[in-house]
Amino acid sequence: MTRAGALALGVALVVGLVACGGKGGDAKTLHPGQLSKLVLQMSDLSGNYSLMENGHGAQFEVPPGPAARTRTTGWVARFRLNSTSRVPLLVQSRVDVYPSEADAQKQLADYAASFVQTNGNGGGPIAVPAIGNGAEAFSLEQGTAPNLTQFFGIAWRHLNLVCFVQTEGVRGSATLVGTVALARAQDKRVAAAS
Repeated sequence: MTRAGALALGVALVVGLVACGGKGGDAKTLHPGQLSKLVLQMSDLSGNYSLMENGHGAQFEVPPGPAARTRTTGWVARFRLNSTSRVPLLVQSRVDVYPSEADAQKQLADYAASFVQTNGNGGGPIAVPAIGNGAEAFSLEQGTAPNLTQFFGIAWRHLNLVCFVQTEGVRGSATLVGTVALARAQDKRVAAAS
């Protein structure tokens, strides 16, 4: 299949995809144009941020693991802090669409496996409150004081969507509590589209 054919097939799958369906005839379809509204928006962030990226992301930039091959489309927003406020320096928000809930569950498991790989490198999986239809999280520290950088990431599933939020900042500016709040803000957007 040509690249153009594959792209057309991917768009057709998304347009017809039951992304956030209810039961029986209550199912809704997710239009590809909605993806940009399912990631974090500037209004969700407290601080002076610039939007660095807001699109489908680079072709090579896919979630971790083999389940990413079944991903039909996605959207990534990245924000960078413009001030010295005690908030994360970088915030990433993404949503990826899968053909089924089972495919999305496999992707969430791949996120969990990738979080385990950070063990021994200053981080690893951490407990996280309930978000969506199941969530996984990690923390990571790199560098040394006073330039120690912390990362927190949360991946969760909402039906056949997999969402991911990551924060990065010097110690104390990126926190698990703050990252959970951002994930819940994004999940609220996703639930509203259901």
